[in-house]
Order: sequence, then structure tokens, then C-alpha cells
Amino acid sequence: MDYFPNIDAVLFFYEKIFPLVKKRRPAAKFIIGGMNPVPRVNALRSKDVFVTGFVPDMREYLGRAAVCVVPLRIAKGVQNKVLEAMAMGVPVVSTTSANEGIHALDQRDLVIADEPQYFAEQILDILESHDRATDLARNARSFVEQHFSWEENLHQIDRAIQTAMSPSSHA
Repeated sequence: MDYFPNIDAVLFFYEKIFPLVKKRRPAAKFIIGGMNPVPRVNALRSKDVFVTGFVPDMREYLGRAAVCVVPLRIAKGVQNKVLEAMAMGVPVVSTTSANEGIHALDQRDLVIADEPQYFAEQILDILESHDRATDLARNARSFVEQHFSWEENLHQIDRAIQTAMSPSSHA
């Protein structure tokens, strides 16, 4: 939590989205997971906001989460935090940027929301619809198994090596 894009995401969520969630769900809690939280992040601690600091295994927190939010506005590549939640079968609401390297399908594998009001509405819908939460969780887990398993990644490496070694690639 000392990396600028993560700090920006946390502050964006806390200031713009979390208050909208709290209006309808006053008991909602926001858990900020990540090592080395900067003072601005630590200052958010309250009865409704928990800052973990270093956690040896995020599965402990993900296993208790009703929804994982990834409000990254600045992101490149594969966001492992999204994949971890999806692999755990936790419904994810993320920004377009956070999904860029993953290419999960919006409304099937996760929910994409970039505007605060819509982001909050999607969180609330997941919290209030057991069927929707269950479908997203199941689809998320399946997506990760199909596209990000060790077996799938090793097949891609094998194909790349075979392509590089084929006679036509040396012409």
C-alpha cells in the first residue's frame, strides 16, 4: 500500500464509492489489504475501515469477503489481486483498467465499473442478490481455472517454444 496506483485506488474508493455503499448498507466494512500502508491510508482506519498491513496469506481475508473491490484507475498488465479473488470464488467489482490484462467478461466473470455511482450500485446488487453473487463467484473461479492455471500457461510456453523452433520461423 505504498505504490501510487494502489493508494489512488483506495482513496478513490473511500472518498467516492464507500459513502454510497454505506448509505444503503450502514454495516458495510472496507478492508484494505496490503503491506507498507502509507500514512494517508493508515489514517482511514476506523470502526468501518480495517487496514491490514502485511498479510502472509490474503486467502484469510478473501475467504470472509462478500465482494472484492479493485478500483484501480492506473493499471497495466495482469492484476494478480483480481485473479486471487476470482480464484477464491469471491465476486469482483473492478475498473476497466484492472481487467485490462485479464480480459474477463463483464457481468459474467466479474463486474466492471468505472464511475463511483455505478461501482457502488454493483457492489450493493452483489450484496443484496445471493443468486448474482453465487453466479459471479462460480464463473470467476471457472474463468481463472480455464485461462490462468499452471497447465494452461505451460501449454502457452510450449507453443511459443515450438513456434520459435519450427523451420519456418528461421527463414
